[in-house]
Amino acid sequence: MAAFSLIWSARSICSRPPEENRVPGFVINRFRGDIALLESGLTWLEERTGKPVLGVLPYLHGLMLDAEDAIATVTVDSQKAAKI
Repeated sequence: MAAFSLIWSARSICSRPPEENRVPGFVINRFRGDIALLESGLTWLEERTGKPVLGVLPYLHGLMLDAEDAIATVTVDSQKAAKI
């Protein structure tokens, strides 16, 4: 899962104690699928980082949140989509 790679990479960049102490834990956002399949990964993450997984938020269809890691290509309400 890409989320684990991103968390591990970010943790590696902020590996000095002052930065690391600012992170109380992790939240997995927009998860789609069976949570039971994710459990072993969450345990691995907690064991490797020493930080708890604070929650797993499900992906909700029709919520219309802004794209956080991509260029929006569809129109949401009255906003115009990006032209690619």
